[in-house]
Amino acid sequence: MTSTAAEGPAALVLAGVWITRDGHPVLEDISFAVPPGAFAGICGPNGAGKTTLLKAILGVLPVERGSIRVLGRAPGQAAQGGVGYVPQRNAIPANFPATVLDVVRLGHLHIPGDDRTAAFSSLEQVGIASLAERAVGQLSGGQ
Repeated sequence: MTSTAAEGPAALVLAGVWITRDGHPVLEDISFAVPPGAFAGICGPNGAGKTTLLKAILGVLPVERGSIRVLGRAPGQAAQGGVGYVPQRNAIPANFPATVLDVVRLGHLHIPGDDRTAAFSSLEQVGIASLAERAVGQLSGGQ
């Protein structure tokens, strides 16, 4: 996106951005622009890559392919122009030795019988059974 000198540079321009984490693509071929003075929101389900996108925009994470310009500058240089980011605080250490299923089982201690089955059923009810064996410290803040 281009702008006139009177408007100044676009607030944000992403062109064909690809971001990978641990060798796996997280965001693929993202392109959009936010004109000067506009407001924009980033919406999506848990684990969709919203925080990853913000970190790339700020220059905290590298871009595999494509380019990002923030206020006409490269990511990381825009903080000097009044752009900042307050990360979500994660109180669980990444290496905490418990899975999602382990934590949910703690809430089923009062249920007689197979607490593992009851806990897994609870995960299914809220649509996150696929996370049962994931370490809780590896979840996104939204998860």
